[in-house]
Amino acid sequence: MKHNWQPQLSLTTLFTAALLMGSALMSQSSQAVNYPGLFFACDSGLVDESTERNVLYGMYRNGASIDLAQFSAAGGFDGTERCDIISQEFNQANLNNQLKFITSGKEYDQNIVCAVDMFGTKCNLSWPASVTDRQYTYLFTIANNENPDIALNRFLTRLVSSRNVGQILQDSESQQTYIDFEAYLQHAFGNVVDVSTGQFTETPSENHHFE
Repeated sequence: MKHNWQPQLSLTTLFTAALLMGSALMSQSSQAVNYPGLFFACDSGLVDESTERNVLYGMYRNGASIDLAQFSAAGGFDGTERCDIISQEFNQANLNNQLKFITSGKEYDQNIVCAVDMFGTKCNLSWPASVTDRQYTYLFTIANNENPDIALNRFLTRLVSSRNVGQILQDSESQQTYIDFEAYLQHAFGNVVDVSTGQFTETPSENHHFE
């Protein structure tokens, strides 16, 4: 689905915020963020009268975009609220320069999915440590009755399947599973953009959506 930069109906606030975030990311040097010029937002438009999209997507100012995953209600939040919150966490991870790998961990005895800057980095936090002590960026919570590795793999399969090959890694010592998110994005955007620098090598058509 193509994502329009122009505000539409109830999406006005969302796209205004997205524009501001996109500008903020573009103003950062490649040393300050993982993916300069890329921002994440939630498309909560209706698929039909009874179904909302609630799709997390990544987008550049020239309109090149990819859908990442669809989110449903969980943890007391409806699908739209959850998707919006998670998009903010992805932007924060990018600004934190920690969106190189996505993995799972445990924060205060709650299973989570998180972003880290290096392969092998863990994202665990227990009392009495504070969230200010995080060496990772929290992305979203996993239900306690779910296996974190299974949940992480399920998240990856929610991404477009053709982009999954070769992007799941496992630490041979800890058996921890990691998603190489930079490799995923680079494959997703193909030869059009170098995601590590934000430099375009080709000019995509207006509002080009990468399937």
